Amino acid sequence: MTGPPHAPEAPDVGAAGPAGGPPSLLRAVVLGSFWMVGMRWSIRGIALVNTIVLARILAPSDFGLMAMAMVVAGFIEILFEFGVNMALIQNERATREHWDTAWTLQLVQSGMAGLLIAASAPFAAGYYDDPRVVPILLVVAVSTLLGGFANIGVVAFSRDLRFGWEYTFRVLVKVLSVATAIVLALVLRNYWALVLGALTASVVRVAASYALHPYRPRLSLAAARDIWSFSQWVLVNQMADYLSFKVDRFFIGGFTVPRVVGLYTVGGDLAEMPSAEIVAPLSRSLVPGFAKLQQHTERLRRAFLNALNASVTLGIPAGIGLWVVAPAVVPLVLGEQWADAVPLVRILALYSVTRVFFSTALNLGVVTGRMRALALVALGRAAVFLGSLYWAYRWGGIEGVAWAKLGTGVLNALLVNAVAIRRVEVGIGAVLAQCWRPVAASAAMALGLHAAFGALTASTALPVLAAAVASGGLLYGGTLLAAWLASGAPEGIERALWRWCGERLPWRTRHAGP
Repeated sequence: MTGPPHAPEAPDVGAAGPAGGPPSLLRAVVLGSFWMVGMRWSIRGIALVNTIVLARILAPSDFGLMAMAMVVAGFIEILFEFGVNMALIQNERATREHWDTAWTLQLVQSGMAGLLIAASAPFAAGYYDDPRVVPILLVVAVSTLLGGFANIGVVAFSRDLRFGWEYTFRVLVKVLSVATAIVLALVLRNYWALVLGALTASVVRVAASYALHPYRPRLSLAAARDIWSFSQWVLVNQMADYLSFKVDRFFIGGFTVPRVVGLYTVGGDLAEMPSAEIVAPLSRSLVPGFAKLQQHTERLRRAFLNALNASVTLGIPAGIGLWVVAPAVVPLVLGEQWADAVPLVRILALYSVTRVFFSTALNLGVVTGRMRALALVALGRAAVFLGSLYWAYRWGGIEGVAWAKLGTGVLNALLVNAVAIRRVEVGIGAVLAQCWRPVAASAAMALGLHAAFGALTASTALPVLAAAVASGGLLYGGTLLAAWLASGAPEGIERALWRWCGERLPWRTRHAGP
């Protein structure tokens, strides 16, 4: 009996899912990648529109105040993040007891987190020296509590590779919450639009989860031991991740004003967007795919190397490209009041590239039982980052903090790959073989753009910026193709694209190629 049933009376129907019979693994993973890319781009596209609109209605200090509150709430939520979703996805033998237990733990998690967030509000306000944090955190506490009631059955969309249903669920929630936030911003003209928008998102998420999946969970702790044996290391890893990726905002909030926190937060989100929107959806579809290959080492090895090749080929030029054009893009996208965020965006765009290098290896390590080792790596990374924050800030202010984050990201990418690839016996040479061509092509792109266009600035005309972006894409693609051919045309995303062109372009069908 696997998967969440569609109804309590029919515990075995979940194998088919709402969309019919289960597809083959390969077809499902490929289709899943397209769905995840579509979902991620849809969500982030909506979020980008939301940011562009709200950045022109609200002040940087409004975003900073919300970020200051959310970094406290986020850390508390991580303390109770039991990783139940991942425990269900990686467990091919999960029964109804596992799904009900996961939902019960989710309720416990959200209830405890909500209470602690509310209790922490006065202390957070004291740390930030801003009493406005108190009511914000009280509303966030209610939002967290409500979120725990979401239907655990929607996890089956990912587990059973039914990504079309997950797309519908997540995009619907995002559209409704963003629309609410924009309307509230036009009416309220202050940070409460962001706060109430987040509350609306929780309400919509819970309602949509029951509307889109017929599973109805029950209170149970029958499988708590099974879930905890996996999720304890997920908890440790996520806590360390939060300390590495979010505690900088908490630290900055204690030393600066909300406007600076807003510049750092929104600038960081913008910096990570290009790479993340390419790599993250691919990673989401790979987790269940890797899980189904756990017993086939050779197939898992090939799948990992192909996924790594795709991630770095698509993700690296996105981050490097933003590093080049950030001085022109930030004022254009966010407005002139965000011009001070340009140096931060450039540094954190490079940091986003480091995440490209470790995301695929991290997913491999999770589904192959390397959670303990990955958690220890995450703890070490968090310790290094926390230890460097004060000195980095004294050295370079918030830009120094951004540089410290970049350095920690490089260290993390090296360690995560070293830990994860041991499971499938992949040598470092095989990993480098998948990465050197995109790195070289991205470097050529950056050098070429600087040579052709010089230093872009906020005054750069839109046609010039568009020409720079197009030229960068062509330069990257041409250099990548040359490096691939010079390497003997190995397997990878380049070969897949070459074959795709060969099937559709008449001139390619007349000339044999690699």
